[in-house]
This record gives sequence, C-alpha cells and structure tokens, in this order.
Amino acid sequence: MNEEGSLFDVPPAAIGRYLVRKPLGTGTTGPVFQAQDPETHAAVAIKLFKVDLTPAVAHEVAQALGRLVGLTPKLPALATPLDAGLDEIEAYFVTSFVDGDSLESALRDYGPAAIEDLVPRLRALAEALDAAHGAGLVHGALHPKDVLVLADTTHLTGVGVAPILRQAGVVLPVRRPYSAPEVASGAAATAASDQFSLAAIAFEWLFGRRISGPAERLVEVRALPGVDRDALSNAFTVALAPDPGTRFASCAAFCGAVAGALEPSVLPFRPEVLDASPIAEPVIEPFAPGPPAPRFESIGRVEKKAERFGGGVLVAMLIVGFLAGFAAGYMAKPRALQSGPPQTMAAPPGTEAAVAPAPAPVAPAPKAPTPLAPQAPKAPEAPSNVGRLLVRSSPSGATVAVDGVPRGVTPLALRDLELGARNVVVARPGYIAEDRRIVLTRARPSRSLEVRLTSQAAEPAPRPGTPATLGRPAADATGTLAVESRPAGAAVTINGKPSGKTPLSIDALAPGEYRINMTLEGYRPFSTTVRVVAGARARAAASLSVQERE
Repeated sequence: MNEEGSLFDVPPAAIGRYLVRKPLGTGTTGPVFQAQDPETHAAVAIKLFKVDLTPAVAHEVAQALGRLVGLTPKLPALATPLDAGLDEIEAYFVTSFVDGDSLESALRDYGPAAIEDLVPRLRALAEALDAAHGAGLVHGALHPKDVLVLADTTHLTGVGVAPILRQAGVVLPVRRPYSAPEVASGAAATAASDQFSLAAIAFEWLFGRRISGPAERLVEVRALPGVDRDALSNAFTVALAPDPGTRFASCAAFCGAVAGALEPSVLPFRPEVLDASPIAEPVIEPFAPGPPAPRFESIGRVEKKAERFGGGVLVAMLIVGFLAGFAAGYMAKPRALQSGPPQTMAAPPGTEAAVAPAPAPVAPAPKAPTPLAPQAPKAPEAPSNVGRLLVRSSPSGATVAVDGVPRGVTPLALRDLELGARNVVVARPGYIAEDRRIVLTRARPSRSLEVRLTSQAAEPAPRPGTPATLGRPAADATGTLAVESRPAGAAVTINGKPSGKTPLSIDALAPGEYRINMTLEGYRPFSTTVRVVAGARARAAASLSVQERE
C-alpha cells in the first residue's frame, strides 16, 4: 500500500456485479480488491483502473481486457482472467483469486531463496510467459509485485494488461531495474523484454539485491555451494543483455541455463529437462520388404539334402539336437513336477538303427525344496516429519534461535526441525536482530534463509520527557514511527519488544531498520520492516486478514 492513506479509504461495496470484501493492494494504475462472485460464490480479484480516460476510451479498454479471457492460456501458474467491464466510467478486470504473498513482500519478510528452491518456481514462471508469448501476449511490465508465491506454488498476474493500457494512451512508469532498456526507451514490449524482467527478478530473488542495470559486461554473481559460478554468471549476462536480439530464444532457455549451472546432486531432477531446445522427433524409416522368410521343407526333402552331405549324418544331428532340447526343458521344470519316474524319449520312426536308446541312469530322487514362508509385504515408509534449514547471515557469527531455543551460530545447518511454522531469530551484538518466519512442509522440507544484519548505531532514544531526556536538547538525529492497522487494537512489537497497540506513534527513534509485528486475535499476524530516517516520519500500516477457522 502507498503512504497516502489509500489503504484506509473506504472500499466500494461492489464493482460491477462483484461484492467487494477487502482491499488487497494498490499500484500506479489503481487498487486491487478481493471480491466475491454472487453467482458462483467464488473469491475473485478485481483490478479497478483509476486512470484518466474518457468514457469512450475506457469502454475500449474494458473490451480489450475482456478479450484476454479467451486469449490467455490456461496454466496453473497464470492467474485466470474471468471478466472485464465498466464500473461507471472506470474499467475493471477480474481474475482468479490467489491467496499468496507478492514476491516483493516475500523478499522483504523472508529474504532471498536457495537456488534449489528458486529453479522450480522460475521454471513455472518461464513456462507461463512462453505460453503467453505463443498466444500473442506479453506482460510488458513485469515486477515482483506481479509474482505471487505460496508454500508450494508460484503464480503470475497481469499478463497482457500493460500493452492494452499503453495503446489507450496511459503513460506507465518505468519499473527500473526490471524494465528492459528498450521498453524504458519507449519501444513496445516483446517476449525478449519479458525475459529481461524475469532475469532481473530472478537475480534479486537469488541474491537479495537488485541488478544495477543491463549487462554491459559480465554479470558478477556470488559463489554458491554446488553451483558453477561461471555458468550462472553467463546465464544472467545473456538474459540481461542490452540488445534484445542477443538474449535467449525463450524464457525457458534462460531457466535451463540457470538450472544447467547446478551440480546434479543439488536438484532432485536433472537440469537437462529444462533445456528449451526442441526435442528431435524419432526418424522412422519407410517400410521396405525384406527377403522372403525361409520356408520349412518337408522331412523327405531334408533327407534328400542330407544324403548329399553324407547320408544320415544330418538326420543324426537333428535327432541329437531334439533330444538335447528336450533334456534342457526337462531340467528347467520345477523340481516339484519331476517327482514321477523318469521317462525315456523314443527316437523318431526309421532311426532306431542309427541311434540306440540309452539306458536311464539310476539316481536317487532329488529332494523337494523346502517351501519358503511367504514374506510379509514391506510396510510403506512413513513420510518424514523432519525438515532442514540452512541459515546464513552477513556478517556471519550471529546466534540463531528457533522458536526461542538457541541452536548455534551462522552459517548454521539444521537437519532435525519438525515440519510446520518456525520462528527464527538471528542476532549479533551491535546489530539489529532479525525475526523471520518460515514454513516447512512435506512438499518443501528444505529451506534456506539468508539474513543481512543492519548495524545498530545507537540504542533507540528514550521518549521525550523521561528523566533520560530532561536537560538534553531535542535530538535532530532521530525519527518518528507511526504504526496503524485496520482494524485497530493490534498488539505491536518492535524488534521483539512489546510497544503497545495500534494506532501507535513513537518519537525519538534512532535511524535504522526496525522489525514490526502486529497481532490481533482472530486475524493473521502481520510483519514488516521499516527504515527510520533522521528528521522524518516513517509509517507501517496493515490491513489485517481474517484468520479462517479450521
């Protein structure tokens, strides 16, 4: 939400036929609301475009947005367009509702992702963008706000919207560093410009910092365990190239290059499956008739041929082969079926003189094998309830506490955490402690947490009027923090210390970053980080979501 107070504006009761439930956010072109379809009772998301358009142009925009319903590919990673229309003179766009956090807020709350977690999510986004490009659509304004992340899935919103607004004459802001240089210069967005934006987002998602701009030279990347640093650097250098013609042929090709930088042991699947090159079809040779199959000749003709090769020699060889084959088949039978008396095989008629029947050797009957007891089927292995967490900090050497229990110092690998939500606190003397919340699931039992600690120049200044401030001049080097929520009355903790309830105003705070947590019974907890600047007023505001009962 912006800081002009739009978060606390009274939302409309309805937009078109949809019943508005609560605001979700706002952007440069207007607010987004969670609403309900009165016909299906399904939750939907509605974007209301508050841009300066004439009624005629707004009608054209609504019609163009409505055409996205049939053009957008049906993929799990793409928010599904459902409807579009006019609310008085303002166009609106209805999509499926995704109950997740934007990547922008996820990066702020949880920090960068481990590369083994990033690649599957990046692949889903790349496939979604390539499918949209194949349908003649581009995103054109891709930003971390347009990426929604859940525990196990990733979703993309806004495909096709920005080009419609630009065509209607709406001047959209350049979203640096995510906008491709050609788009920032006023050119139309293309699939290559979407690839640039995806690469810029992936870089920040992986390393926790934004790119400085297009890759005029080789992109420097930090060394990561199990990753070919040069290959990863080359992948970002190509995707972030200033010239769109030198970028990868598709977003999937960029994702394949990132995955190809990983050692085979890092991912549960081989990187080659992400290669975007077309799969060669198997070459099927045309059928050509071969030489005719040999015909079986009668015994008489065989005997005539045998006479030319030495009389009855060939016939004798045939008989010996027949007897040897029978013996082999007899020996291959289960012992339990060989309990009867041994039998001899009579020679074919006309060959008694050539081959005399050999007497059957007398041998003790073989013992029947002891039947094995049936083995009980192996019980399926119970799914593991243990997860793993890797915690790194900058600087290292910070203490790590999980759910209030100290576990060691960074860098720290924990392999015995129970699945579920865990509260992780990373602290180091002289730095502001960071409080993060992670969720370990069977689908995603491994997480990586990288925390950048902020130096604490001084303890927060005491409130004016207290004995510690009497006789001292007002400190110009402090700032003010206002904490608000809707509904009010939420309990507030700042850097882990209880500080009161909303609405709350705290004066004389030392400059720096502060971790704000708000909790209210019946609502989901909210957390964020704000930076207090000397001589300025910082504001943390939240619209708390109702906690659904199980």
